[in-house]
Amino acid sequence: SDPIVPEIYGERPALWMYIHGPSHQRAQRASREADILLTQLEKLATINSLLEGSFRTYPEQRIKDAWESKIFPDHGWGGNMGHITDAFFQSKYEFALSEAKEMSSIQLKELGSRIRFDEKKGRPILVFNSLNWKRTSPVVYTMQFDPGEAMDMELKDASGIPA
Repeated sequence: SDPIVPEIYGERPALWMYIHGPSHQRAQRASREADILLTQLEKLATINSLLEGSFRTYPEQRIKDAWESKIFPDHGWGGNMGHITDAFFQSKYEFALSEAKEMSSIQLKELGSRIRFDEKKGRPILVFNSLNWKRTSPVVYTMQFDPGEAMDMELKDASGIPA
């Protein structure tokens, strides 16, 4: 018989959360966002390298530096003169997040440039699922058009099937 495995929803448990208070909210948000983006970045950079047939342009050192900053903060939050340590730890998380955002943007543009499309048939939008399973969550994207530019709009998938 199949074992019953409980399903858990919500935030990932943070084993060190007991040492963080409301004053650490910005640092913890940057930490969580960097966790997600750095793993997505590694997937995007790997895909681009495989498509290129070489890891020559894989941003290995920048990714390594971002991960080192992301995992640097540990024990030492708060405490005597803790505001200095807290600010330093937060700057490490923010650096990791900033690097992840910048490199992800570069990798997404590279991946998007490899996709061929008919420019006369609309404006393509690339949606990348970084997970290993099909997602059903909505995608939110804002487009701006010049007056008179947007008429008879349709949303189609990569196969041309209306979405």
